[in-house]
Amino acid sequence: LFTVQAKRSHYIAEYGSNVSMECQFMDLGTHVKDLSVLWKHNRDTASGVEVVKYINGKDVEVLQGKNSSARMKLLSDELHNGRAILHISKVQMTDAGQYFCIISSDGSDYKVMTLEVEAPYRTITPQVRDVVNASGETVKEVSCQSFGYPEAKVTWMMDKENLTAVHNISYILTADGLFSVTSVVRVPATSNRTVTCTFWNQGTHNATSLTFTVSGNQSFLYLLTFISLVQIYFSLFCFFSKSLIVFF
Repeated sequence: LFTVQAKRSHYIAEYGSNVSMECQFMDLGTHVKDLSVLWKHNRDTASGVEVVKYINGKDVEVLQGKNSSARMKLLSDELHNGRAILHISKVQMTDAGQYFCIISSDGSDYKVMTLEVEAPYRTITPQVRDVVNASGETVKEVSCQSFGYPEAKVTWMMDKENLTAVHNISYILTADGLFSVTSVVRVPATSNRTVTCTFWNQGTHNATSLTFTVSGNQSFLYLLTFISLVQIYFSLFCFFSKSLIVFF
């Protein structure tokens, strides 16, 4: 009896990485030239789409999108060992879904496996700019942006203050199937502030944080410095004046 077995039923791959999915056929006496191997991908269609095909000892070109055909290959050299391996390079979000490994010889059998694609929010890009709020005050608008999947939850800390409740967040689904997540908060422009934005990926259960310093307005800092110096000089003047009075 000709049978097909799946080494694993579930695979997890990170966006941009490589992955190999495998099924095995038990009749090792079968000649490779007599094999028919078909891998189908079921993502949006009920019947699935052919991604690789091997018939009578030869790879057969299938009608795939250009993005997939160059990245999905059958490792035909492994067929001699009873292994039908589908190798996917530079994994994309659209590669996720069910895969059918269908092998025919004297008989026919198939196995189904699932590919899950993860995209952690690894790189965070900060931006700071001056804006005028509704009260006419100049404040610092601080944003953090990152790409990943699925949607991330973003939290903010300024020094020891939690700013998460006052942030704005936007999600944009890109052509690559990733979410562009941008979160924005506003902080006072009166002094240097240490802020931390954290992207929490609810799908992969991991977090990525970025801590940076938001510089206050220089003119305001100079004014504070000038006022402080005046206060110091005035205090010194008062001290020495009292000392002279006591001396005389």
